[in-house]
Amino acid sequence: MRVLPNNLRDFLKEPMGQLVNEKKLLNLLKNEKYIVSIGDLVTYTILKNDIEPIFCVVDFRTQRGDCSAEIKSALRSFGKTRKVIHNPAASLSDELWD
Repeated sequence: MRVLPNNLRDFLKEPMGQLVNEKKLLNLLKNEKYIVSIGDLVTYTILKNDIEPIFCVVDFRTQRGDCSAEIKSALRSFGKTRKVIHNPAASLSDELWD
């Protein structure tokens, strides 16, 4: 188990890199071949715009709350292979790491 140190929690709460709106995101991804999507809203946004990631990580939660039924349905209907992993907050379980 790898646990996020307390001294990094505030730092990692802040956005890193360039924040973009939906239009800019879609423009950036339109010619990409291999896309990895992390997060329910980002994954939902690209799926509804016919962009399919090769890999995505979702937990059916957005902004610390449950996703809407529409988002859950879209996320559940995507992909051929699913791996359900239980992972405590602020950590990477051995199962997830592997």
